[in-house]
Amino acid sequence: MKRFFLCFLICIFFSPFSLAVTNLDASDYGDLDNAWSGQKVITNKEYEDTVNALEEKKNQKEEKQKKKKLKKFKGESLHKDLDATLDDLPDQSLKDPELEEQIVQLPVNIVVNDKVLEKGYYRVEGEKNKNGVFINLYQSHDLIAKIKAKETDDDFGEKDIMFVKVLPYKDGIMKMIYGSIKLNAYTYLRYVEPAGSFVSQ
Repeated sequence: MKRFFLCFLICIFFSPFSLAVTNLDASDYGDLDNAWSGQKVITNKEYEDTVNALEEKKNQKEEKQKKKKLKKFKGESLHKDLDATLDDLPDQSLKDPELEEQIVQLPVNIVVNDKVLEKGYYRVEGEKNKNGVFINLYQSHDLIAKIKAKETDDDFGEKDIMFVKVLPYKDGIMKMIYGSIKLNAYTYLRYVEPAGSFVSQ
């Protein structure tokens, strides 16, 4: 089809009719100056009003498509006041990392300041003050233990900025590593061997 159209154009261009058209006298177009006569003149205000109306129509169409997608995602309520709208989407913003809690599980009982701390889950928070660096262990809002720690620039190979882990170190001692936006620190914890544990002879 394209080849046919191309051949057709070439034939017309080189036909005797096209040669006849090129020999036309310009005096035949004397009314060229009046070519736009009879056309309605549009003012700038009318033009702007038309553009604004088209823009508003486009925005309404986009808004309608958003609501349609939202209803498909959230579902539609039988009650008009409970229908999905853009305003009632859950907050998708990221939480402030400092407000996120860091939890650690102590797999065994540990000894802190000559006091036995039972195994379990603890909320961990690093603290730096004039007395030094500490790793605080909480259960609920109660401070259970304040452990002296050493601040470091080492991130211990962790991908996250905020982390807390208890790692094996050597017999009877574990290493706790802690990281947050404020500081990175580590400390060593003595632990109580579980009763009935196997000891090689």
